[in-house]
Amino acid sequence: MKKRLFKNLNCFALVTLAIFLFFSANVLAQNEIMNSGSDDVKTSSISAEEITRSMATSSDGIIIDAGGTITGYTGTDQDVEIPDTINGIRVLGIGDFAFLRASIATIELPNSIINIGKYAFADCTNLTTIELSDSITSIGENAFLGCSRLTSIDIPNSVSSIGYRAFSGCSSLKSIDLPSSVNYIGERAFADCSSMNTIRIHSAYTNIYQSTTTLPTFTTIVGYDPSTAKDYAKKYDRTFILIGEEPEEDPEDPEDPEDPTYDSTNTRMTTFLLQDVYGNFYEYDKELINLSYLVYQINPTNAKADMYRHFAVLLDKGGKVIGIKDSEKGYMDYDALLTAYLLAQLSGKSFAVDSYLESDDAESLGVEVTDLKYVNKYGDVSEIPLYSIEFSESPLIMERKMVKITLKTDNPKNYTVSYNGIELTYDESLGYFWAEISSETSETLLPLIEPVPVVV
Repeated sequence: MKKRLFKNLNCFALVTLAIFLFFSANVLAQNEIMNSGSDDVKTSSISAEEITRSMATSSDGIIIDAGGTITGYTGTDQDVEIPDTINGIRVLGIGDFAFLRASIATIELPNSIINIGKYAFADCTNLTTIELSDSITSIGENAFLGCSRLTSIDIPNSVSSIGYRAFSGCSSLKSIDLPSSVNYIGERAFADCSSMNTIRIHSAYTNIYQSTTTLPTFTTIVGYDPSTAKDYAKKYDRTFILIGEEPEEDPEDPEDPEDPTYDSTNTRMTTFLLQDVYGNFYEYDKELINLSYLVYQINPTNAKADMYRHFAVLLDKGGKVIGIKDSEKGYMDYDALLTAYLLAQLSGKSFAVDSYLESDDAESLGVEVTDLKYVNKYGDVSEIPLYSIEFSESPLIMERKMVKITLKTDNPKNYTVSYNGIELTYDESLGYFWAEISSETSETLLPLIEPVPVVV
């Protein structure tokens, strides 16, 4: 009885923890529920009829195709809230031209949305407010072109690219914060944003399209030193201020520590670690398995669902998620994370994964991980070699340093190695990977080691 109660509590924790772990915790929750032996709870599935349906329309005039992409809007409501499921189809994206010239004033996107297509909200001249999904990875070309009444927008820390002219002509947009996840800003992305006073770029390595029209000429750029943002400001004669030195503002603080509903970002957790019944270790990238799970919900036979199928099979055969990888501390105990979250919920307190991982309460994984196997997005398994890492001053550039990583394998060229988002170059004569990085880059981060994709 106690064992069943603990498992049910674990299921509850897994389900509700999805707020912070996005869909990853949802993946685990469904498998925990399947393994709990309960006949009252089933995993959701989509029937063949729903999968093959070419198009469905909700009662609010939102048109969605069978793949989960919203393709149009015929409704008259000015305030639109898109549900995460329409007629049994999970909403995954906003398609090209979906809300082009719609008369909407506000719109809220569900957390199931992972991309916004070209011209998705272009010329929505009445649009003043949009709440983006915390799972969006890209904002397409001309997505918000000409949204002249849009006054503010929060870019979530999941977005990696902002397309060509994405916010061009948003003449009421006063400032924008680009999180560290953004690695590309396209040509004319913020052109003709005539009210934009500041743009904050929270990554030192964001690739900014080299054109005087990418960012407004009068906008103050706030960023790091050294950084691509500072390089852009210098090249095109823009005002540049270091992050932390800009004039004080008095915005409403969204982080209320007494509010248990506050949804913190989860940026430090990068992978799940699963151990099978034979003691083998498997690592799954958090973002990739999120996507694989979503694809599985739409079409379980799709090749992009292979990663999740591999994950589910191991769980079904008695495997267990034992750890998560923190980008700074390494492998942390997964059960301890769930316990901390459950206790916070029971006491009505807020819980943020990043804050937990930063605290002394976070427990390191008390298991030695050997012969680690990496599962790629196709469900293929390969071993990740052990490595050594060292840092030294750059012999070429001041305020830079060298990072050198040696893989303990006979075939290092079968892998790619990155550190803090920078891909390292392999020197065959010296036998290690290297790159020059900012002297301010932390030396406690974990490198990303991935097998080179096999071309069939």
